[in-house]
Amino acid sequence: MVMLAAITGFEVKRILVDSGSAVEVLTWEVYQKLGLKEQVLKKASLLYNFANQGCITLLVTLGDSERTITEYV
Repeated sequence: MVMLAAITGFEVKRILVDSGSAVEVLTWEVYQKLGLKEQVLKKASLLYNFANQGCITLLVTLGDSERTITEYV
């Protein structure tokens, strides 16, 4: 499934939703384009093979004009 979402106030198009994935990866380039600061990252201890840079919780808004949900993911 591919969808559109607002992440920290930015509209992000063509998001691939893979319910079978055990890892959620946000590239450093996308992280910077969202205007996020490095200090917001939390160190991750379960995944070591990519870059060992940590993880972050983002405010994500999904839905349309009739039904919308905003959650930290």
